[in-house]
Amino acid sequence: MNWANVFALTLGALVLFLGWLRVERGRRRVIFWVLIIPICFLTYRWAAFKGQFAETWTAFGIALALSLVWWLAWGRKHPPGSSDAIKVWGPEDT
Repeated sequence: MNWANVFALTLGALVLFLGWLRVERGRRRVIFWVLIIPICFLTYRWAAFKGQFAETWTAFGIALALSLVWWLAWGRKHPPGSSDAIKVWGPEDT
């Protein structure tokens, strides 16, 4: 097993999972179809090309476990903000 690939794939999957958890609830479907599905497909193609499915599934499991622990420890208590809270500054607001 190539641990450098496991580490790199874990970091990539962890960024995807945590990023998806930090997107506001109404936009998660868009992020899922535009970002997560294409990256998962490319990761699958890479694993098929290199023949490294064990590393890919190991990294996926580690990233899923870490993101679940993060969500249970901190993410539930601090949900992502809403786009309604964004204030746009114009020339009159200086």
